[in-house]
Amino acid sequence: MGDIGVDGLADGAAKALLLAFEKLLTAGWGVDSPRGEHGTRLITSGIPLPHLNGVFTESRDPDVDEVAEFAHRMTASAVPWSIQVRGEPAPELVEVAARFGLTHRMRLPLMAMPATPVALTSGDHSIRTVDGKDHDIYRDALAAGFEAPVDIMAALAQPEILDMPGATAYLVEADGEPVSTGFGILVGDHVGVFNVSTPPRHRRRGYGRAATEVVMRDGFAAGARVAFLQASSDGLPLYELLGFRVVETWTYFQHG
Repeated sequence: MGDIGVDGLADGAAKALLLAFEKLLTAGWGVDSPRGEHGTRLITSGIPLPHLNGVFTESRDPDVDEVAEFAHRMTASAVPWSIQVRGEPAPELVEVAARFGLTHRMRLPLMAMPATPVALTSGDHSIRTVDGKDHDIYRDALAAGFEAPVDIMAALAQPEILDMPGATAYLVEADGEPVSTGFGILVGDHVGVFNVSTPPRHRRRGYGRAATEVVMRDGFAAGARVAFLQASSDGLPLYELLGFRVVETWTYFQHG
């Protein structure tokens, strides 16, 4: 873990992740993320995925009343939403979530690693950056990789997001065909790794690794001291292989 320590990595990554969400909201939807006195945030992307909408906090000991106040504001939302908690939730927060019908738990590991030299893995692929003019290509590649509807992925491939300062989108291609995607965003001295996706027929060929490596390499070259991401169960072994470690697990309360 270097000289930062697990708790330091976790706190830095948690703060950077929420700041990254806020930057994406501002660039893609032109909206701000309201904050409470005790650090609670209301993040509403409009994307129909519960972990991208709702009540978030970077605090290890969130203010329960403030969380409840922000949750009440989400009740009029037309999209799925959640209450996010760092680590194991306190009974009072479980009670608040249940009050709003959020009884199902989803857990996502928060992973981080200090900056280290990154050599890109060679193979039968090439990697290129994409910007707003290629949003349709990137959108379709995201949809194929995440096995998700194109209209949902379009929100993550808006030209405003692909062209935002401090962010870079990548396509990994083999024989001219997109085989993986990646997205890096600089937040202070952190680089966030997002949107690593590979279509099922192209998996286990190193393309997702290539997408992750290029985000890390360019982020560290730009001055980032730490890389962070939230991992799915499928992606966890790859990220561990690359040197990421789970620094804490986040719990998302959502409707069952």
